[in-house]
Formats: sequence, C-alpha cells, structure tokens
Amino acid sequence: MGARYLSQDVRPDLRAAQQREEELIAMRDDLTVRVQAATTPQKVQTWATENGMQRFAESRKAVRDLGAAAVTPPPADTARDLEVKTQWK
Repeated sequence: MGARYLSQDVRPDLRAAQQREEELIAMRDDLTVRVQAATTPQKVQTWATENGMQRFAESRKAVRDLGAAAVTPPPADTARDLEVKTQWK
C-alpha cells in the first residue's frame, strides 16, 4: 500500500508530459513547414538583393599572381618497392 500511495501522482504527471510532448511535436512540424516555405531560393535571392548583396557572377573580379615561382620543389622520391606475400590456408 505504501508504494501505491507514494506513486499516486506519477500517472497524472506522465499523462501531462505526454500531452505536452504531442503539442511540442505539432509545433515542431508546423515550424518545419514554415521554414521550408520561407527559404525557397527565390525568396533568399530577393532578400539578398534587397540587403545590398551581389550575385557572385555579377561581382567585380580581381586577378593576382599567387607567386608560383616561390613554391619549394617537392622532395625527391624515396619510395621503395612494395612487396606483398599471400598465404592461402
């Protein structure tokens, strides 16, 4: 009897937690749909243009020498031949 008395409020708390979980799952699903609808490529491009961003294809390009002559030569090839032994049982 003592265990039943001490755990009498567990079941209502569990029911309340399950109900809250269902509400949160429904909210998550709704927000997922809203985010997917808000992030279409056309909307993102419109937002970027309205905020002063440029498309990469339309931006000004700059060319610069990266100094390929300053690169150190690769080390000499010191690789040895690979030997493999196969033994069948």
